[in-house]
Amino acid sequence: MRRAAHALAAALAASALLGGATTWRELGAIHDRWRDVPHADAARAPALRAGVDPRPFEAAAGRLARGDRYFVHTPPGDARVFVDEGTVVRTYAAYALLPAVQVADPADADVVVSYGAAPEDLRLPFSSVERLPGDVEASLARVRR
Repeated sequence: MRRAAHALAAALAASALLGGATTWRELGAIHDRWRDVPHADAARAPALRAGVDPRPFEAAAGRLARGDRYFVHTPPGDARVFVDEGTVVRTYAAYALLPAVQVADPADADVVVSYGAAPEDLRLPFSSVERLPGDVEASLARVRR
């Protein structure tokens, strides 16, 4: 029994060392790739990597306050490996629009952020609708309460 425990401990230690070395190399390569990139470009990396135009979300982030509840109105789009494009957009928005709170139902939202869709499709009463910058149809609409 003791030999098995020692063998298991040795295998775990070897796995940790080999895995750690591989991870360290990968982190070094990522660091080298991004070392000279300006901060603004690095901040956009998650969106660009996901194929999402970050400009509408940058503009929307400046217009949302802590505690604002927003709904992301976007079509499902094409299926990707594990998720559809709409899920990718909503996931990026959850990160980019912090500390505002994303809601799943537009009826619960103070604001609708539309990306690739028109807010009017939701048939909610809006007090204002503002076009957001970027290469995709995007807007921020405040829900009238």
